[in-house]
Amino acid sequence: MLQSKLVAIFKTLSKQETKSLAKFLHSPYFNTNESVVLLFEYLRKTAPDFSEKKLEKEVVFKQLFPNTKYNLRKLKWLMNELTQLVEQFWLHEKTKENLVAQYLHISNCYEEKGFRNYWQQNLKKTQETCESSSLEAEKLHYYQWQIALSEHIAIENKEVR
Repeated sequence: MLQSKLVAIFKTLSKQETKSLAKFLHSPYFNTNESVVLLFEYLRKTAPDFSEKKLEKEVVFKQLFPNTKYNLRKLKWLMNELTQLVEQFWLHEKTKENLVAQYLHISNCYEEKGFRNYWQQNLKKTQETCESSSLEAEKLHYYQWQIALSEHIAIENKEVR
């Protein structure tokens, strides 16, 4: 398990990221599998040294499921599940940092739900945030294109053919 993608990811997490990830994993909205939390907590305890002995698959499985016969398939599934949740956590954290992307997604949701007036208000807010932010030129043009695309799609959806 020492050479796994999950442990490699875990080695890169800062203390703050680990704390935030713990909150994320304990949230029933994002995770309903208690075994994933157990695996996370076990890995958290083995950090930062990640000794080879503690990360032998049989040892980890016995810690997580003391009264169950060793099942490599179950452990791999659990590792995969935790890896996917870490990826979701990263996505959530990156989205939190980017207000323009947040406003754009919210605008698109309003448009999809048919709230044209809220869509327009939010799209204006998106444009203002985009223009006032210190985005790199590439990102600025990307979001301006996304805003224009959103407007185009809304016009297409409104027209009856």
